[in-house]
Amino acid sequence: MELVSKVNEKYSAAGWRPIIYIDTKVEHKDLVAYYRMADVATISSVYDGMNLVAKEYIASQVDERGGLILSELAGAADELEGAILVNPYDIEEFSNSIKRSLMMSQREKASCIFKGYNPSRNWSKLPLIPHSKPDKASN
Repeated sequence: MELVSKVNEKYSAAGWRPIIYIDTKVEHKDLVAYYRMADVATISSVYDGMNLVAKEYIASQVDERGGLILSELAGAADELEGAILVNPYDIEEFSNSIKRSLMMSQREKASCIFKGYNPSRNWSKLPLIPHSKPDKASN
């Protein structure tokens, strides 16, 4: 938290701060708003387990303006081809990836973030299983 404060103190300007650090539960509607206003999302877990967060972030980018930096150790790294993949242990590579993402044009971000991932397309590939009522005799 001390580092976040130092970065925000150094780089904040006129009602804007580079890092919004939240250490509490966030309601879904607020979470989507944060995803939508983010210039870049950094999912830097050192082990798998943040796949849903990365996919929620992409799904919320209806205006295709955000970038995604994703740990190469996350399971979603294989699926989200347009993300900037990083080794979370390589600090220099990580910082260069943040700079690269922030310097990307709107067009570059839009073409990258959705490359290879379309939530509606992926869901549409699931087989349809007819719904039936359970047989009372088998209960």
